[in-house]
Amino acid sequence: MKKIVILYPTILASHFAPMMQLVDVLLEEGYTVAVAVIDITMEQDVGDATFAATVDRAASSRRLSVSFHTLPRIRDPPSVTHGAGKASTTFGGAPDSPFYDMHRKNKHETLIMEKHIAKSIHNSSLRLHGRTPLTTYIVPKGTKNLKTGLSQNLDSICQLMTKQLDLLLINLELLRRYNKRLRGFLCSMPPGSVHALVVDVVSVDAFGLRIPVYTFYLTSTSTLAVFLQLPSIRAQGQPSFRELGDAHLNFHGVPPMPASHLMSKMLEDPETEIYKVADGILVNTFASLEARAVGSLRDSWFLPDSKCTIPPVYFIGPLVVESGDGAKGKHECIAWLDEQPEQSVVFLCFGSMAEARFSEAQLKEIAVGLENSGHRFLWVAVGPADPDLDVLLPEGFLERTNGRGLVVKQWALQVDVLRHKATGLFVTHCGWNSVLEGITAGVPMLCLPLYSEQKMNKVFMVEEAGIGVEVVGWQQGLVRSEEVEARARVTAHKEAATMAWKNGSSSRSAFSQFLSDAAGIGTGKTRV
Repeated sequence: MKKIVILYPTILASHFAPMMQLVDVLLEEGYTVAVAVIDITMEQDVGDATFAATVDRAASSRRLSVSFHTLPRIRDPPSVTHGAGKASTTFGGAPDSPFYDMHRKNKHETLIMEKHIAKSIHNSSLRLHGRTPLTTYIVPKGTKNLKTGLSQNLDSICQLMTKQLDLLLINLELLRRYNKRLRGFLCSMPPGSVHALVVDVVSVDAFGLRIPVYTFYLTSTSTLAVFLQLPSIRAQGQPSFRELGDAHLNFHGVPPMPASHLMSKMLEDPETEIYKVADGILVNTFASLEARAVGSLRDSWFLPDSKCTIPPVYFIGPLVVESGDGAKGKHECIAWLDEQPEQSVVFLCFGSMAEARFSEAQLKEIAVGLENSGHRFLWVAVGPADPDLDVLLPEGFLERTNGRGLVVKQWALQVDVLRHKATGLFVTHCGWNSVLEGITAGVPMLCLPLYSEQKMNKVFMVEEAGIGVEVVGWQQGLVRSEEVEARARVTAHKEAATMAWKNGSSSRSAFSQFLSDAAGIGTGKTRV
């Protein structure tokens, strides 16, 4: 009987893409692959805007040995009511929701924001969590001195918004709700046929399905090392991480990390059972790129508390999206790059969700920096339809930069742009997929982290690997010595990334070990 590996991704395109690269590797090893996905057409307010299209492309391009199974929809829709001047959303979350305790303590939440931000709030899966009514007051666009006259607790309200809008946590909760559907799908498989289940960073509920379960960790080993050490540090009497602000924390295997750079979930509750009960952790990296962090995870003193153990960790990257040469037609930005001199273009792209998080002031600052730099640039600005980016950009910006700059508003395959000979520099939000794509393309990076683990990735890129430069003063058009050094270092890592999947190399060996270990674990478990 041919063995099946089942993948269970979140509904984020940035997480789904590397899982599809994992699919291709599994197929090469002779496995059948099944991908269980949530019906994004029914939960369209939860994932990012590109997810449905990403799944469709993957389903149409993969071989017959891959099947995509849509899990039946759960029955827990939110109820939304609207009134004059305000909108109220009643949440329908479960008591085990990560937001439930917060909402139980706060009988009512009030958010004050501009219209386009409010639209994002009410179109998000924030309303999946808790049972607290949410009232949103809309203020006119461009209202100045908003803080004047408001409660002194506005800062804490903003922190609450940030925590509630953490899209990763939202997706984790959604996956928790679909675990029973996933269990039903697994039980429908032929007995003994499932070799392993590979899940995105998901809940403890997904474990205990009586088959080997592996977590696919989709960011850097450095962030994993920090994540695993936080409980031990807190046990030593460390004050609240949030209270430390920008104070640096020392971790094994990574550069000193400002407490403010930690993910919000880490700040609130660093304890987790996820990695303690997984049979292993797959990491999308390669050993030579993060040698110190990789080495720290293998040290016996990494976790001083003898009660804390971590499962085997397999460094199987880089798994990056392949070139889109087979796509129909040539994207306008590739055609434009064809006309530019070699290594002359600054490429700016901040992921599929980032533009919605940029304020109008931030967008204008980026535009001013590009205009003042004098460099050729390509800016993929995938922003919300309301307000239009034409309105947000400085007046006359597009006309003044016409010829040496191009702003495109539809998604372009980032890897194709990075591998184009005209691309000389990559301004990135430091999402791990983007970092790996920049490395494999051999393009040095300017770091402009926005949210989630991106600030932690920036520390690794700048302080440890030397493949990136923090965005400070680049808008003046200065070519700093650090940028030149980063170009040399990223070229070396590009060569190492190419070698990582050769027969007998680090990532290939780690992947083979993962498959072997999964088979061994399976013999000791009652198989579904």
